[in-house]
Amino acid sequence: MANKLPISPMIPFPTGDQNNLVSWAQLLIKMLRTQFSLISNRTNAMLAADGTEAAIAPVLLASYTVATVPAAASFTGGIIYVSNGTLNKRLAVSDGTNWRWPDGNIVS
Repeated sequence: MANKLPISPMIPFPTGDQNNLVSWAQLLIKMLRTQFSLISNRTNAMLAADGTEAAIAPVLLASYTVATVPAAASFTGGIIYVSNGTLNKRLAVSDGTNWRWPDGNIVS
């Protein structure tokens, strides 16, 4: 699971001393670069909601076995790859109560 981005990143406050001001500016730049990097990596990993951009690589789904699928209620609308499914039963979708195969049957 990816790390969550901080809602309110800690931003250092400068002190009155000029030497401290330079140190503060260097620290601030370092922190901002880290935050912008995290945000841009997240943003670039998502698809545009309006379909104006396409993925540049295959979408990697979380992989589970039939026995290890997570609680469907935690992932309503989610899609997973089931590594030990059979025939056309490799992808499953959560309806909020159960994981279902493409034919509508419950993963079991």
